[in-house]
Amino acid sequence: MPEVNVLPMLNVLMGVLGFFVVVTLSLNGTQPAGIALPQGGGSAIAGNSSPGAAAAAISSLNIGLDRTGQLSISGRPIPREALVAEVSTYLRQNPQGQVVLQADRGLTFGQLSPTLEALQGIGSDRIGLAMRP
Repeated sequence: MPEVNVLPMLNVLMGVLGFFVVVTLSLNGTQPAGIALPQGGGSAIAGNSSPGAAAAAISSLNIGLDRTGQLSISGRPIPREALVAEVSTYLRQNPQGQVVLQADRGLTFGQLSPTLEALQGIGSDRIGLAMRP
């Protein structure tokens, strides 16, 4: 009569469970108050679709832009003139850090454009635009 060895199956299941716990704890789900993110319609970006990309603990600086055009960093309102200096300082102090712009879905591209141009002037490739999946 064949034997069923359950131990290897339990090891695999515990490894998968551990992976999901780590990924869940590393996700940054903070969203600035009063900002409704746009709905995403596409698939994941090819460069970020690797399984280990989500598990990597990368700090991020969240910039909020509400319907009135008010900027905030981590919930703290800032003037538009201070945005470039704050983001540049953050990127210098955090070589692996990322900047995420969370703009309200009610904004038009014309209203969002000055902020994107200011961030583009920094010259970093670690700046992204957030949207809801």
